[in-house]
Amino acid sequence: QFPLHTWLPDAMAGPTPISALIHAATMVAAGVYAVARLYPLFTAAPVTLTVLGVLGAITLLLGALAATAQDDIKRVLAWSTVSQLGYMTGALAVGSPSAALFHLLTHAAFKALLFLAAGVVIHAVGTTLMSEMGGLRRSMPVTFWCTVVGLGALAVPAALLGLAGFVGAFANRLRFPTVPVAGSEDGLVHLGSGVLLPLAFLLLGAGLVTLGWRRDRAADPAAALGPLRPVFASAFRLDDVQHTLVVRPVRALARVVRTGDEVLVDGAVEGSGRAASGLGAGLAALHRAALPRAAAGVLAGALLIGLAAAVIGGTR
Repeated sequence: QFPLHTWLPDAMAGPTPISALIHAATMVAAGVYAVARLYPLFTAAPVTLTVLGVLGAITLLLGALAATAQDDIKRVLAWSTVSQLGYMTGALAVGSPSAALFHLLTHAAFKALLFLAAGVVIHAVGTTLMSEMGGLRRSMPVTFWCTVVGLGALAVPAALLGLAGFVGAFANRLRFPTVPVAGSEDGLVHLGSGVLLPLAFLLLGAGLVTLGWRRDRAADPAAALGPLRPVFASAFRLDDVQHTLVVRPVRALARVVRTGDEVLVDGAVEGSGRAASGLGAGLAALHRAALPRAAAGVLAGALLIGLAAAVIGGTR
């Protein structure tokens, strides 16, 4: 962490969340690297790759849809990371661990760029809500040009890393020696008919967004989602489902266990302690009795013993 005002005069003084940057760009994707390192184990059980593929497809679609409805800029980037993880795990599932690691590498570059640029804006405007941002190029020229520079010390390396996939020497460094998944092709760059459909959807979406923005630049683009916006914003209510199915039952079970521990276990232990203390206090009180009471006690005891001896002797 370092003071932001030392290099961004327009921004508010404060620490930059470098830990959050590292977490978002690399640590979150560490599971992809772990799966790639253990890939022979996964290929030995093909069902796991099928499950991984289904989960990857759901993850990339859910993350992308959830990102479209967010107003918090950090949540947009977070859901973007979730979606990218879906692409990485999808590459693993179809038998291309090299492509997964390649995307892991490029993702670290461009996601670092996005978080640094977002951090600059957040510190400068004092909010994470995109609905309260806009027109910052004129009011924050230094921050704007610093962000442009950041798009250049990170966007250029990200682009070069993408182009490096065409270079055989670089691609061979990431390519696995064997690909045991039937029908898979472990290459980094695939240019074919399968690429045309995603590109067409990408251009269509970008065109629609640009058209809507030109019509009303102050409008909220997420309003086009209509009634689906709250569903996407809450990530299809997955947090609510998890809270209902996992959090609440676990908390209820914890309350029952705590009550049993406090009433039964602690009660038995503390009760036996209190009983022993009470008995000891009673015996101590008798032991510390005054001389007349002690003498009367001894006499009473002697009489009882004598009476018991007489009774036993008479019965014989």
